[in-house]
Amino acid sequence: MNSRTKIGIVAIVCCVIGAALFLVDAPTTSLEHFQGAMIKVGGVFAVLWLAYPQITKLPVWLSLAIVLVAITTAVASSVWKKAALVAIPILIVLWMLRPRPAPSSPPKKKEVSRSSSEAR
Repeated sequence: MNSRTKIGIVAIVCCVIGAALFLVDAPTTSLEHFQGAMIKVGGVFAVLWLAYPQITKLPVWLSLAIVLVAITTAVASSVWKKAALVAIPILIVLWMLRPRPAPSSPPKKKEVSRSSSEAR
């Protein structure tokens, strides 16, 4: 079983648990927070499942930068509410400055061989 399949199974299980708690449990119980968390986690994993092929193509340095900025934003949001206004432009600049593959050279043109009548 590949990673994308596992992510999809986790997304489905979380959404089903969240929906079951919504249908079975009264809305005033303590499981309401757990139900909301399951639906949110299931949604995030569903989006991750959809984006998985593109995520695997990201370079490692950009993935680490995204995680670092996300953690910094989460930690700094309680201290500094405008951290996202700084973090998002930094991510855009990192994305624009990423190393790009060298362009492939165009195919070489074949030389036309001269026939014996043109040589004379």
